[in-house]
Amino acid sequence: MIRVIDVKGRAHLINEAQIVRITEADTSSQWHGIRAFIKMQDGATIEVWDTVSEIAHSINQAEYAARYEWLRSRDLDAIHQGGIFAGKTPDNVVLNGADLDAAIDAERRRY
Repeated sequence: MIRVIDVKGRAHLINEAQIVRITEADTSSQWHGIRAFIKMQDGATIEVWDTVSEIAHSINQAEYAARYEWLRSRDLDAIHQGGIFAGKTPDNVVLNGADLDAAIDAERRRY
């Protein structure tokens, strides 16, 4: 889900998979505070303060978060079952959940 603000100042949480198109507002619309139009699958159009690049960035961040959430929830037996998992060397252990978060945070602090 991404969060955008419409021209009335209301926050919307939008499932990015339901977005059909994002269009930059023309000069006249921008004069009225509209920065982009979001066309949804149900035919609705949301006029928002957010720019196209801000919305695109939010969508990319949501995709990264979804991938990480999937990796984070992998079964600890994934190493034996095959597939994708996160591991730590030289301990040769599979990490998930809070342990994976802590290991990533510790490595990030090192750099």
